[in-house]
Amino acid sequence: MTKEEMMIAFAQRKKEWIGMNRKYNTATPTIVPRRTQRHRVFFPDETYNLLMSELAQLDKEREEKIRSYSQRINPLAEQRRALIDIIDEDAEIQQNEHLAAIEEEKRLRLELIDKTKEYLSNRLTFMIRQRELIEEREFYRTETVCLQEDLSALLNQNKTTAPQRKQQYNEQLLLHLEHLRLMTSAIEEKTRDMLFWHEKRTVPMWKKKIRSVDARVKQWKKKEKEIRRRWKNDRVGLDTEAKRIQRRIQQLIMRDGKISESESDDDDNDDGQTYSN
Repeated sequence: MTKEEMMIAFAQRKKEWIGMNRKYNTATPTIVPRRTQRHRVFFPDETYNLLMSELAQLDKEREEKIRSYSQRINPLAEQRRALIDIIDEDAEIQQNEHLAAIEEEKRLRLELIDKTKEYLSNRLTFMIRQRELIEEREFYRTETVCLQEDLSALLNQNKTTAPQRKQQYNEQLLLHLEHLRLMTSAIEEKTRDMLFWHEKRTVPMWKKKIRSVDARVKQWKKKEKEIRRRWKNDRVGLDTEAKRIQRRIQQLIMRDGKISESESDDDDNDDGQTYSN
């Protein structure tokens, strides 16, 4: 029943009360002092009983409305508390996953730094060894040149010696030079093999490890973005649902307030009308 309908019904009921008072109150009315006149209203017994029954009915309807309102509000409040708990749990889970991702990224970066240091240390050791081999090769080359010069000098000095002695000496020098040449070539071959296998094994291995670490870091970042996006979507949906429930609660509260206000207005109008009569 709207407020206008309630006002019309109240006006009709008021006319009925006025007619009943004129019908049953035929005797001389009692004179009541003005200061207590507004507190005393005289009705016949039937009218009084009718009004009391209607008042009891209105009280019962009011209690039923309050009870139904409480029954409607309690599930909404429970749902709101459940939504708040879900939001808090999701926020805590997202924060823990974010911290775990940060710790994992730190650990991977530290591991990458350690592996890089180890790689640089091994490369430095290899370069030092390579430098030593190069210096040794240069030393043998210089020694070979000196021996060749000594051989040429001896040949020039011993032109008058016997052919057999010269031949033996020349053979010894040639054997020594061949030995030095073979040693130098072996060192060069060993150095080339070391460089080749180092380039073939060590460098790709470390590149592969670095790529795997970068891939894991990117995967963690992608997972973090996905968790952040999902948490944001869930949070937006939960906030929207909470706002909708809150608006519904406010509407119910405003409607109950309007009903209470209309009932209080009707009571004030009843008091004013009886006083005027």
